[in-house]
Parts: sequence; C-alpha cells; structure tokens
Amino acid sequence: MSYDIRLECPVCREALPVDHFTDGGTHPLDGSREADLNVTYNYAPHFDFKSLNDRQAGDTIPDLEAALERLGDKPDDDYWAATPGNAGRAVAILLGWAKRHPTGIWGVR
Repeated sequence: MSYDIRLECPVCREALPVDHFTDGGTHPLDGSREADLNVTYNYAPHFDFKSLNDRQAGDTIPDLEAALERLGDKPDDDYWAATPGNAGRAVAILLGWAKRHPTGIWGVR
C-alpha cells in the first residue's frame, strides 16, 4: 500500500513540472518530470503525508523543513525499510517541489 502524492496546478489540477527523478515506490522506468511521487505507507510513522492533502505547497514548507531536519535525508539501501532517512528522502523531494511551485496544491491519495 502507498500514498500517491501530487503537486497540482491550482487551476487545471494537472501535475506540475519538476526536474527529472526516479524516486518512489513505483515510477516509469525512465523516471518522471511530473510532480507525482509514490510513497510507501511504511514511512507513515515518521511523517504524516496525508496532512499535506488539499494544502497550498507554500504553506507546507515549514512543516516539510521541520520534518527534514528531524529525519535527515540519508536513505537506506532498502527502499521499503521504515527508516527516518527513507521518509526524510521523500520529504526532501516534496520540499523541493513546494519551493519551486509554492502556489501548487497537494493531492494525496
């Protein structure tokens, strides 16, 4: 089970463009350039990803920064491991997107 986390245009509700990445539990083999990250539920004890849902990205920056400071962003070799660093890596990606598109709206499903 997992969260699908998208940063969407507030008008058209399409995923916003981001730098190429290949992170997440599932993604296209060649990566993606859309702000759409799949995150395993295993990380939930470290960060409440659902708390982002329907919030403007700029408003979540302090929460994401605090979580990143607490968790760090050094991932484990095992993506599925419920470690602070794995959760922090996902938070770091989302924080970068929030800073790039502060008017975007998070969708967490």
